Amino acid sequence: MFVLTLCDGENRFDPGTVAAIQSALDEVEQSTGRAALVVTGEGKFFSNGLALEWMLRGESEGDPGRSQRTLEAVYGLLARVLTFPLPTVAAVNGHWFGAGALLGLAHDRRVARADRGWFCMPEATLGVGIAMPLFEVLRATLPPPALRDVSVTGRRVPAPEAMAAGFVEELADGDDVIARALTWAEAHASPERHAIADIKAVMYSATVAILRGDAPGSRAHRPASRPS
Repeated sequence: MFVLTLCDGENRFDPGTVAAIQSALDEVEQSTGRAALVVTGEGKFFSNGLALEWMLRGESEGDPGRSQRTLEAVYGLLARVLTFPLPTVAAVNGHWFGAGALLGLAHDRRVARADRGWFCMPEATLGVGIAMPLFEVLRATLPPPALRDVSVTGRRVPAPEAMAAGFVEELADGDDVIARALTWAEAHASPERHAIADIKAVMYSATVAILRGDAPGSRAHRPASRPS
């Protein structure tokens, strides 16, 4: 079994951190034989999402393309995890917010820490919209009532409620999160990479086309934000 641990504090995404994750996924994908992938974080955070403050400084720091470059890197990562050619399970050890929440949703299964696995899509409370490619991951992975609720309210959803709503499959306490995730991974490990990749490519074809910019209009939407 492969375990990928995000270990950079809040595990926020910028092009460098995404490239490091992609490199680790390359190693897993190039392996042979029966396998599955577990992704987890450390401490309080699974991932707090985009490195938003750093992204927003791009204009003033002479890098006006920083935000879009970061988003494109995250879109590519989400598309890859959705269609990864092995069974995948997110061991959600802590907060999963924004793009970090989407990373968890992109896995085939989620095991969340019962007392710490708070889920949140905070855009509505921050006064910004959700970019279309990111929203499409929500649409593909959340039951419709949960999709409306978490998108419009921006509220923090505790892990037991996320399980009741259908987007967490299992709860665990403390270090048992990884142990439970590994148990599932062991039970569902597979050598059939080509078949799994094909199944996921069909399952998520519309979402991946938008994430990769292949669908008409997939980059036309500009999320509205609170007037400055």
